[in-house]
Amino acid sequence: MEAQIKIRARLQTLNCSVAAFAALAAPPMVIRKLSQQQLNQVVNGRVDLDEKEVIEFLSVIDTMPYLQETIKPKLPINWNDPLLVRDVLVHTYKERLDHEDPIVPRSWFVRLSRLNFLQGFRLNNTVIETMNYDQAAAFTDPGL
Repeated sequence: MEAQIKIRARLQTLNCSVAAFAALAAPPMVIRKLSQQQLNQVVNGRVDLDEKEVIEFLSVIDTMPYLQETIKPKLPINWNDPLLVRDVLVHTYKERLDHEDPIVPRSWFVRLSRLNFLQGFRLNNTVIETMNYDQAAAFTDPGL
Protein backbone atom coordinates (compact mmCIF):
# COMPACT_ATOMS: atom_id res chain seq x y z
CA MET A 1 0.00 0.00 0.00
CA GLU A 2 2.91 2.33 0.73
CA ALA A 3 4.21 1.97 -2.82
CA GLN A 4 0.88 3.09 -4.29
CA ILE A 5 0.92 6.18 -2.09
CA LYS A 6 4.47 7.02 -3.17
CA ILE A 7 3.64 6.63 -6.86
CA ARG A 8 0.46 8.71 -6.57
CA ALA A 9 2.13 11.47 -4.51
CA ARG A 10 5.14 11.78 -6.80
CA LEU A 11 2.96 11.93 -9.89
CA GLN A 12 0.86 14.65 -8.29
CA THR A 13 3.94 16.73 -7.46
CA LEU A 14 5.05 16.46 -11.11
CA ASN A 15 1.53 17.34 -12.30
CA CYS A 16 1.49 14.12 -14.34
CA SER A 17 -1.67 12.10 -14.83
CA VAL A 18 -1.75 8.35 -14.35
CA ALA A 19 -2.74 7.95 -18.00
CA ALA A 20 0.28 9.92 -19.19
CA PHE A 21 2.59 8.04 -16.86
CA ALA A 22 1.24 4.74 -18.15
CA ALA A 23 2.28 5.85 -21.65
CA LEU A 24 5.70 7.06 -20.43
CA ALA A 25 6.63 4.05 -18.27
CA ALA A 26 7.37 1.49 -20.94
CA PRO A 27 10.28 -0.77 -21.85
CA PRO A 28 13.28 -0.35 -21.72
CA MET A 29 12.71 1.63 -18.50
CA VAL A 30 10.43 -1.03 -17.01
CA ILE A 31 10.22 -4.74 -17.73
CA ARG A 32 6.45 -4.83 -18.17
CA LYS A 33 4.27 -2.06 -19.55
CA LEU A 34 1.04 -1.51 -17.69
CA SER A 35 -2.06 -0.14 -19.36
CA GLN A 36 -3.78 2.97 -18.05
CA GLN A 37 -6.45 0.84 -16.36
CA GLN A 38 -3.89 -1.43 -14.70
CA LEU A 39 -1.87 1.53 -13.43
CA ASN A 40 -5.05 3.19 -12.13
CA GLN A 41 -5.82 0.04 -10.16
CA VAL A 42 -2.28 0.03 -8.74
CA VAL A 43 -2.42 3.71 -7.74
CA ASN A 44 -5.86 3.25 -6.15
CA GLY A 45 -4.63 0.26 -4.11
CA ARG A 46 -6.77 -2.39 -5.79
CA VAL A 47 -3.83 -4.30 -7.29
CA ASP A 48 -0.40 -4.83 -5.78
CA LEU A 49 2.87 -4.86 -7.70
CA ASP A 50 5.86 -6.93 -6.79
CA GLU A 51 8.74 -5.04 -5.22
CA LYS A 52 10.90 -5.07 -8.35
CA GLU A 53 8.17 -3.42 -10.43
CA VAL A 54 7.61 -0.79 -7.75
CA ILE A 55 11.32 0.05 -7.76
CA GLU A 56 11.27 0.33 -11.57
CA PHE A 57 8.27 2.67 -11.59
CA LEU A 58 9.73 4.82 -8.81
CA SER A 59 13.01 4.99 -10.71
CA VAL A 60 11.19 6.29 -13.77
CA ILE A 61 9.37 8.84 -11.62
CA ASP A 62 12.71 9.90 -10.06
CA THR A 63 14.12 10.46 -13.55
CA MET A 64 11.36 12.89 -14.41
CA PRO A 65 12.47 15.69 -12.01
CA TYR A 66 16.09 14.89 -12.92
CA LEU A 67 15.23 15.61 -16.56
CA GLN A 68 13.36 18.74 -15.49
CA GLU A 69 16.47 20.05 -13.71
CA THR A 70 18.92 19.23 -16.48
CA ILE A 71 17.20 20.93 -19.41
CA LYS A 72 18.40 24.37 -20.38
CA PRO A 73 16.75 26.87 -20.33
CA LYS A 74 14.63 26.00 -17.32
CA LEU A 75 11.20 25.32 -18.75
CA PRO A 76 8.37 23.29 -17.27
CA ILE A 77 7.81 19.95 -18.97
CA ASN A 78 4.28 18.97 -19.90
CA TRP A 79 4.31 15.37 -18.68
CA ASN A 80 0.73 14.93 -19.87
CA ASP A 81 1.91 14.90 -23.50
CA PRO A 82 3.84 11.60 -23.51
CA LEU A 83 4.47 11.50 -27.26
CA LEU A 84 6.73 14.54 -27.05
CA VAL A 85 8.50 13.58 -23.83
CA ARG A 86 8.95 9.79 -23.98
CA ASP A 87 12.06 9.57 -26.19
CA VAL A 88 13.92 12.22 -24.19
CA LEU A 89 12.88 10.53 -20.93
CA VAL A 90 14.20 7.14 -22.12
CA HIS A 91 17.50 8.72 -23.15
CA THR A 92 17.83 10.57 -19.82
CA TYR A 93 16.92 7.41 -17.91
CA LYS A 94 19.72 5.47 -19.61
CA GLU A 95 22.22 8.28 -19.01
CA ARG A 96 21.23 8.48 -15.36
CA LEU A 97 21.68 4.73 -14.88
CA ASP A 98 25.08 4.83 -16.60
CA HIS A 99 26.12 7.72 -14.37
CA GLU A 100 24.92 6.11 -11.13
CA ASP A 101 26.09 2.57 -11.90
CA PRO A 102 28.72 2.68 -14.64
CA ILE A 103 29.76 -0.42 -16.52
CA VAL A 104 33.42 -1.03 -15.88
CA PRO A 105 35.27 -2.42 -18.89
CA ARG A 106 36.74 -5.83 -18.25
CA SER A 107 40.08 -7.00 -19.57
CA TRP A 108 40.37 -10.47 -21.04
CA PHE A 109 43.56 -12.49 -20.63
CA VAL A 110 44.71 -15.54 -22.55
CA ARG A 111 45.72 -18.46 -20.35
CA LEU A 112 48.31 -20.77 -21.82
CA SER A 113 48.26 -23.22 -18.93
CA ARG A 114 47.01 -23.36 -15.37
CA LEU A 115 49.80 -21.02 -14.27
CA ASN A 116 50.89 -19.04 -17.31
CA PHE A 117 49.37 -16.18 -19.26
CA LEU A 118 50.25 -14.87 -22.70
CA GLN A 119 52.59 -11.88 -22.43
CA GLY A 120 53.47 -11.50 -26.09
CA PHE A 121 55.40 -12.95 -29.01
CA ARG A 122 59.10 -12.84 -29.88
CA LEU A 123 60.36 -11.94 -33.37
CA ASN A 124 60.68 -15.64 -34.22
CA ASN A 125 56.97 -16.16 -33.28
CA THR A 126 57.63 -18.00 -30.04
CA VAL A 127 55.35 -17.26 -27.13
CA ILE A 128 56.44 -15.16 -24.15
CA GLU A 129 54.75 -16.48 -21.00
CA THR A 130 54.25 -14.86 -17.62
CA MET A 131 52.83 -16.06 -14.32
CA ASN A 132 51.51 -12.61 -13.36
CA TYR A 133 48.29 -11.53 -15.01
CA ASP A 134 49.20 -7.86 -14.52
CA GLN A 135 52.10 -8.41 -16.94
CA ALA A 136 49.98 -10.37 -19.39
CA ALA A 137 48.55 -9.09 -22.66
CA ALA A 138 45.05 -7.77 -22.08
CA PHE A 139 42.28 -7.67 -24.67
CA THR A 140 39.08 -5.65 -24.58
CA ASP A 141 37.03 -8.16 -26.55
CA PRO A 142 36.56 -11.78 -25.47
CA GLY A 143 36.38 -12.80 -29.11
CA LEU A 144 40.08 -12.04 -29.56
